[in-house]
Amino acid sequence: MSNTRGSRTISEVLQAVVEQSRTGTLPSVIGSSEPETTIEHDQARARLAKPGTKSARELFEPRRQELWTTFCSHHGAAKLIENGVWTDDLRMLKEAQAELEVIQLDGTTRKQIGRIIDLMAEMFSADVPSADALTQWFKLLEPYPEQALKDGAREVLRTHRWRNLPLPADFVTRVESSPVYRAMADESICYRLLRKALEAGITANN
Repeated sequence: MSNTRGSRTISEVLQAVVEQSRTGTLPSVIGSSEPETTIEHDQARARLAKPGTKSARELFEPRRQELWTTFCSHHGAAKLIENGVWTDDLRMLKEAQAELEVIQLDGTTRKQIGRIIDLMAEMFSADVPSADALTQWFKLLEPYPEQALKDGAREVLRTHRWRNLPLPADFVTRVESSPVYRAMADESICYRLLRKALEAGITANN
């Protein structure tokens, strides 16, 4: 592979992939079906789309930390039941959980991934991947949240010493090691455990 960057940008390669898909010369590359949505997920997407407003995750975070400390430090669900839990706690948790699930379910668009790969290619004076190779990059990276991809790319830019793009597997390792990806995984587990505990507590107190 040449050490000089190709003349086409990621956006140009992506456009070529789209055109090939439309003409039928490259089937099943673009236009994968959207995952099934729930009312809670749709409502979460609407909240996240509003500029200048705090997300449900941000609003619930102080209470989440308080509930989680109680859950972990004492006797789990039993201590929450003893303290008394409220339907507002469960409602806010469900909204925050739905927002996190939306971020995880929706992943990152091909356009956003293209910008990230294009930046790495430019920084390393590396060739832009071919349309076929780029398609594989998209399939591999689409499930990951955009911020995790950006953090992974930032780490690659900091440590990668060669005039080429990292191998996809190496990049995924950086993404999954990023603080934001690990934090989201921990947050997801926390929501699931607290939700069960809160539902049990509300049932017990009724």
